Amino acid sequence: ADTWLLEDLLYEKVAVLEALGLHDAAVVACAAALERCPGSALLRAALGAAQRSRARGGLRVLRGGVT
Repeated sequence: ADTWLLEDLLYEKVAVLEALGLHDAAVVACAAALERCPGSALLRAALGAAQRSRARGGLRVLRGGVT
């Protein structure tokens, strides 16, 4: 079977979700992809990046502050 093709397609799905700002969905999709391709270094790296994006997405910069 062409596991590299499956891995690539699953990675592309995660990348599209990230680009759309759907960080939670990207993390879920990547975790599911790793179940299908558990040895994938590419998907493991993508999961780490998606988790960091999700954490950053929850933080907001507030204008103003102490002067």
